[in-house]
Amino acid sequence: MLAAFQPFEFVLGRFATFPAPPGGPPVLYLEPDPPERFQEMTDALVRAFPDYPPFGGQFTTLVPHLTVAEDDAAPLTKIRDDIAPVLPIAARAERALVMRHGADGWRIKSRIGLGRRDGA
Repeated sequence: MLAAFQPFEFVLGRFATFPAPPGGPPVLYLEPDPPERFQEMTDALVRAFPDYPPFGGQFTTLVPHLTVAEDDAAPLTKIRDDIAPVLPIAARAERALVMRHGADGWRIKSRIGLGRRDGA
């Protein structure tokens, strides 16, 4: 289903943060511009797999983002200052990665090429 989406251009140019949830760290992220294509792909996944909501259904509103730091000990101001000089970052979404988080961290399980009938 994600293969039906065509590759697209976007820019990562602005920082934002998610507040720290109870017992969790704050999250520093970059916002993609435009966010709509990412939201459309997420919505398609939610429709296709309603028993597996993003983030386990923990959030009612999903915000397309690229996590930069998520750690209580992370010096968020320094990280922001270090990355800011290279912004904006122009990018092209050509594939989606299906990832799994386990005891060994994040691992890529498969790759889905956007706009490709074979999905590769």
